[in-house]
Amino acid sequence: MRIIIIIFLLLGSFTAEVCSARVHSPAEFVFDLHSIAYSFTVVPQTSFAETKWSPEQGPRWYIHAGVAAAHAAAAYPAYDYLTGVWGQSNGKFHLKDETHDYLAFNDEVSHTFVSYKLTQFFTSVYHGLGYQRGKSRVLGAVEAAAVMTFVEFPVDAFNPDQGLGVTDLLANYVGVGLAYLKSGNPSLSDLDLKLSIKSFDSSRSKGLGYDSYDYDNYIYWLTYRERPAVIGVGYSTARTSPTEPLPELYLGIGTTLPDLISLFSSDLARKVRSLEFYYFNLNLQIR
Repeated sequence: MRIIIIIFLLLGSFTAEVCSARVHSPAEFVFDLHSIAYSFTVVPQTSFAETKWSPEQGPRWYIHAGVAAAHAAAAYPAYDYLTGVWGQSNGKFHLKDETHDYLAFNDEVSHTFVSYKLTQFFTSVYHGLGYQRGKSRVLGAVEAAAVMTFVEFPVDAFNPDQGLGVTDLLANYVGVGLAYLKSGNPSLSDLDLKLSIKSFDSSRSKGLGYDSYDYDNYIYWLTYRERPAVIGVGYSTARTSPTEPLPELYLGIGTTLPDLISLFSSDLARKVRSLEFYYFNLNLQIR
């Protein structure tokens, strides 16, 4: 799916320290923004227990202002980038031909995955900036839904080569809803959506969502963790020609880097928790 690249652009932009260090003044806030720019530590996506923000205290005015300014500053560059890479949105509004995308619902599954991970990411960022847990969950879900809707409308909806995908929109909101439910239910903490790649050969993996064959190179997993093992059911596609997709189902057992690291250092595992989106596994294709 084309927009999966957004996750990797965003994951490197914020630090675990932002989610655990309290901002006391505008000067310290600016210092933290500079720290973000020079940090390679990614944001933990699923746990809020380690944060040090007091639930009685929300973010200061400059945090609100910074969030608003960041949205305003990012809107046009994001639109320009999307249209520059995937085509200009200069046609008439139209719907995607859902019956002739030849992806066998792989695109919709990838939309669910990306929306799910974006929701977790934005929720973690908002909570790290000082918003209370409940508000962070709502803001994270709204932000992810807005980003994914923006990609469909207006970007794809007015793109002559694309079109607004109704099933893509529904898949987006399913992913957002799943992440929102998980963030509020500790009993669901061991359930997750993950990704693995069949081949890292450049001839197969030309770019995320580059063409129909590239879609086939990714397996999307519904997983359950029994530390350090992770078991999963996966979905992907293969094809004998660009217009003949073949659905594939997998059973897998494996782990993630944070789960392995947690055997030696729980603190380090928390700092790299966002890397748990990738599923290292042995699998059996059952269809």
